[in-house]
Amino acid sequence: MKNVRQSGFTLIELMIVISIVALLAMVALPTYQESITKSRRTDAKAALSAATLNQEKYFFQFNGYTSSVNDIGGDSDQLLSPEGFYSVSLSNNVGTGTCVGGDTVRYNCYTLTATPVAGGAQADDDKCTSFAIAHRGAKTATGSEADYCW
Repeated sequence: MKNVRQSGFTLIELMIVISIVALLAMVALPTYQESITKSRRTDAKAALSAATLNQEKYFFQFNGYTSSVNDIGGDSDQLLSPEGFYSVSLSNNVGTGTCVGGDTVRYNCYTLTATPVAGGAQADDDKCTSFAIAHRGAKTATGSEADYCW
């Protein structure tokens, strides 16, 4: 009889490799998910930039800002971000500082705020829960890391 040598991996070697792969996945997956969450925040910034541009166009045409998102790209009183992760709301800040408007007087101030769509992919983002931009370009954010959101 010939002595045939078998080749292959032992069960112990396979278990070690599987353990290493599982450990790497356990470390890499949260980092990957955080990167995805951060990249989706650009959706809010894009929506706010577009809405701000449309507000300025409206101002130059009507000598005042609008109070309806329908006039700046919204539909049925709703303005969603390009990818649909955020909803944009509009406030005219009447009574705050020098902000006036209403009835026959055009608004001279506004704040646009992007918040995650309820139940959406960004709803659990507690580091940057909302983004806002005002008529003078002041950018603010809320969340546990709000200083780093913009």
